[in-house]
Amino acid sequence: MSQEGLEEKKPPPVSPRGEPGISPRARLAHLSSLAFIFPVSIAAGGFAGHYLDQKLATFPWLTLLGLIFGIAAGFINLLKAVNAFDRAD
Repeated sequence: MSQEGLEEKKPPPVSPRGEPGISPRARLAHLSSLAFIFPVSIAAGGFAGHYLDQKLATFPWLTLLGLIFGIAAGFINLLKAVNAFDRAD
């Protein structure tokens, strides 16, 4: 039998203290990305709603709707990121 199709399993990363899991730098990078997920989602929804309001002359309704969708998307993305972080531990 040949060994071509078989891949070796790599051990999980080890922290400087010798504990298995993600490294402290990777943990810090992931946590710092959480600070941007929520405000960027809200801003994107608000800007999209404002743009559509200007094009369709429906101010302020689509801006408010865009902000609501942005807040909802922000929470969904934030929960996904936190769940992924918890699974990595």
